Amino acid sequence: MLFSSMTFLGFFPAVFLVHWLLPQARWRHYWLLAASVVFYGSWSWKCLALLAANGAINYFLVLAIENAQTDRARRRLLLSVLAVNLGQLALFKYADFFSTNLAALLNAGSLHVTPVLLHLVLPLGISFYTFEFIAYAVDVYRRHAHARRDPLHVALYTLFFPRLVAGPIVRPNEFFPQLERPRRFSWLRTQLGLQLFVWGFFKKTCVADPLALAIDPFYADPAAFSTLAAWLAVLGYSVQLYCDFSGYSDMAIGLGHLVGVRLPQNFRLPYLATDIRDFWQRWHLSLSRWIRDYLYISLGGNRVSAARQAINLIAVMGVCGFWHGAQWTFIAWGCLHGLLLAIHRATPWPTWLSTSVGRAVCIAGTYMVVALAWVLFRAEGLASAATIYGRLFAPTSGALFDAQMLAVLALCLAAGLLMHLGALELRWRDIERRLSPIAVGAVWVLFTVLIHALIPQSAAPFIYFQF
Repeated sequence: MLFSSMTFLGFFPAVFLVHWLLPQARWRHYWLLAASVVFYGSWSWKCLALLAANGAINYFLVLAIENAQTDRARRRLLLSVLAVNLGQLALFKYADFFSTNLAALLNAGSLHVTPVLLHLVLPLGISFYTFEFIAYAVDVYRRHAHARRDPLHVALYTLFFPRLVAGPIVRPNEFFPQLERPRRFSWLRTQLGLQLFVWGFFKKTCVADPLALAIDPFYADPAAFSTLAAWLAVLGYSVQLYCDFSGYSDMAIGLGHLVGVRLPQNFRLPYLATDIRDFWQRWHLSLSRWIRDYLYISLGGNRVSAARQAINLIAVMGVCGFWHGAQWTFIAWGCLHGLLLAIHRATPWPTWLSTSVGRAVCIAGTYMVVALAWVLFRAEGLASAATIYGRLFAPTSGALFDAQMLAVLALCLAAGLLMHLGALELRWRDIERRLSPIAVGAVWVLFTVLIHALIPQSAAPFIYFQF
């Protein structure tokens, strides 16, 4: 049930109306839990059973961590939580990767080994809810949060459908207090939720999906295309990925507001970053914070030597890349970003870069570095990535996109630029000042219907669903 599908657009209004008609907060929580079960079950009831079992195990283990009398017992219970969650993630997401690469390594040593492949179906959202369970357990272990004893609240934290399959990654202290406070209906908050949902809907259906149709043929066979096509495809993918993922995040945050739950911001105009560190303070913020708080700081953070900091940055960003997928391209992408972060930290930057001209140079340079790194993120393999980089930097003849696809690329790249310049946001604010919240909400609903009517193709899955 995709957010951008007609099925969901029929499902959620019923969830919204019943939620606010129920007189008691606990009834609303049960209703949201039931809606979340239906939402996730529409993908796979088997995966729903797995998630429910995992949630129950984490519920009891985290309670045991809080109730443990000794630090040794607390550590053992925390290790049990890590074993359960990371073990499940390793089984479903990485078992075939490890088996294939181990067999290749043994075969290189003259041993003839056939890899054992399980071909397990990857449960939707497993990477996201695994990190949330770990954050919950670690926060209780560190005494930064209390274990919740109400099974309903923990179940809703586990299954809350707006952010279940692709984030944002929500911390326990960001979610549980909201369930414990009274939530009242607000027209202004409903207006904000509708705006965010429709804005994300526009990014996904009117920018990301058309770009995918235009550039997917290039990534399927990059050797057949020219240098100009390669540059257009690389720049196009940077906009596609941003609009696809930030579009999902906007829709998820908007849906949260519509039922009175605030989800954390996940993007802050990342392509206006002035350096690679600034980029990671703007891109996928919930993951960046998780990596910083639960990996980087645990390895010593900034309290260790400069050399150790550099190694830690490359290591944790390599883990970040591996989290995205069981492919060497993702690991290479993560390690590259770690190396860039280490170089940025160690480099004495000239003072003229702080001027307006220097800032523009930094923004353009950072965007190009990030866009080129996305090649590793999108390529089918390391060999394909090498071919693409060869096309980019060694002028080569070949196929170009047809006139229709060139028009799509040009329009979508322009849309990505406008989003970051904020021109559309300023227009919306001017309109909002002249209309009541109810009228603005009605306009956004109408805009949603018109967008969906103008999109001929069926709804495409979000890119981050594969992670």
